Amino acid sequence: MLNRVSQSHEWRRAVVVAAALLLGACAADETEAPDVADRVAFRIVPSTVVAGETFTPEVQVVLLRADGSVATGVSADVALSARSATGPDTLRGTTVVEATAGVATFPGLSLVRAGGGVRLFAESPGLTGAESAPITIQPGRATALVFVAQPDSGVAGAPLATVRVEARDVGGNRATGTAGPVTLTLATGPAGATLAGTVTTDMVAGQAVFTGVALPRAGSGYTLQASLVGSAATAAISRTFAVRAGAASQLAFLVEPSTAVAGQAIVPAPQVVVLDANGNRVNSATPDVTLSVALAPATFTLGGTLTSTAVAGVATFADVRPGQAAGTVRLTAAAPGLQSATSVIFTVGTAVLGAP
Repeated sequence: MLNRVSQSHEWRRAVVVAAALLLGACAADETEAPDVADRVAFRIVPSTVVAGETFTPEVQVVLLRADGSVATGVSADVALSARSATGPDTLRGTTVVEATAGVATFPGLSLVRAGGGVRLFAESPGLTGAESAPITIQPGRATALVFVAQPDSGVAGAPLATVRVEARDVGGNRATGTAGPVTLTLATGPAGATLAGTVTTDMVAGQAVFTGVALPRAGSGYTLQASLVGSAATAAISRTFAVRAGAASQLAFLVEPSTAVAGQAIVPAPQVVVLDANGNRVNSATPDVTLSVALAPATFTLGGTLTSTAVAGVATFADVRPGQAAGTVRLTAAAPGLQSATSVIFTVGTAVLGAP
């Protein structure tokens, strides 16, 4: 009897011990089982941001369990990248963040390339990545002007090719929200040069177009400056260009005849230059220029070589000689198809005997 009671007690004690061990194992399993994340997902993504400016609100990415709940016990690095419709884009700011309680918040993010359809991509080692909804990047405020259609070599007095100026934000995007008058001025050029035509025009959607701008003076080393009136945006300076003379139009005395002596060549030799309509020397012109008497006594004659072919736009008369003394003489220079020129009044004296 005692032996049977003893066996019963032993059996009960074994059951209690086994149950305790089982419960302990279950408890150990319950406390030691790690939290497991299955994938990442975007919680907060702005729909529209301004190029170059910090995203508002800040982007948030969460680590999710297989059942879709946040894996609050998981810490892991999450990396962000960006891609636009035209290819990868540079995402600036803090792009790698360690998730805390299953949440990663990214401060200071920005994109500089304006456009629509930009998406963010979130990745974490061993987890399924995520793609954000599309983000629209709007251009920022204008910080600078640029020439997108440069002035090119032109003809004096004739309109230059169309000049276009754009307002750009800090990221180089066309600042389409920019408006206001844009003015062209000469930054560099020949002394006395001026800019003609319509030199102020309104900017529309961030662009100003200039037609009919002209430079009356031929020369090289020209540059134009474009400024947005009333704006702090940096002015634009064009590339260097040159303006050549127009078609030959008229003659002018480059070296006027001065006091002369009858029978002797006029010194210095008179010179006649070929000019365009704006008074620029036409170096390519080679007309035959002829001198004749415009004003003098009836008996006055002019000898020597009276016709000279222009070289580099200038005709020189090295041996023109007045035949008689005269108190008032003027000469005329003429060439086919060109407006003639009349000299200043000069006098012709009599040679002094014994003078060299």
